[in-house]
Amino acid sequence: MTKGRTRLILLEGIPGSGKTTTAEWVCKWLRDREVDADWSSEMTVEHPVIDRSVMKTSRIPGYGGRCVDRWRAFASKAAANVSPAVHVLEGCLFQSTVRFLLEHDYPEDAPERYFVATEEVLSRLQPRIIYLYQADPRAFMERQRIERKGHDTISKTAAYTETTKIAKRHGWKGAAGMIRFYLHYRNICDQLIDQSRFDVIRLDTSNNDWEAHHVALDNWLSR
Repeated sequence: MTKGRTRLILLEGIPGSGKTTTAEWVCKWLRDREVDADWSSEMTVEHPVIDRSVMKTSRIPGYGGRCVDRWRAFASKAAANVSPAVHVLEGCLFQSTVRFLLEHDYPEDAPERYFVATEEVLSRLQPRIIYLYQADPRAFMERQRIERKGHDTISKTAAYTETTKIAKRHGWKGAAGMIRFYLHYRNICDQLIDQSRFDVIRLDTSNNDWEAHHVALDNWLSR
């Protein structure tokens, strides 16, 4: 893309908020306009930034710094390469990074320090952020638990959440404890988005009105 245009679109939101669906739509929108774009979910095996080998070190002190280093390497490579013109990355700005900092009870200022440093190293790519939120996240997660996520998935996620340092410290247990954790995570993400210097679009996905969201995204991406 031409100088001054974004090379990176980041999508974030709590689990079930529609990151994958939106990332796929954005990538198609770009390709339909003959923009060379690629898309990576947080669990892409050969992830260009935060791959599984990095996530496995989240319990080892210094995880935030290691994530910033990976973003720095990614930014240098992306800025030097013509193709793809735009990277669409889902979940790695917060979910593969900030979430682990919270799970393992890093110092309270660790998420902000990570985010400020990451924004600095990514600035050359002119990133834009799509933030998917819900006006009532607790009700949304309760509904997701009942309507969309199977019992086994919820049980496994809740069991994992119980093992984290932050859950043990607060006594968060079961599905209710899992929701407590994600409400905390969502609050931190809100704060980081509010202070971001990048171009952010916020979409309330509570009502699943994807037609309206696509219209808003079309207008935002066309700018």
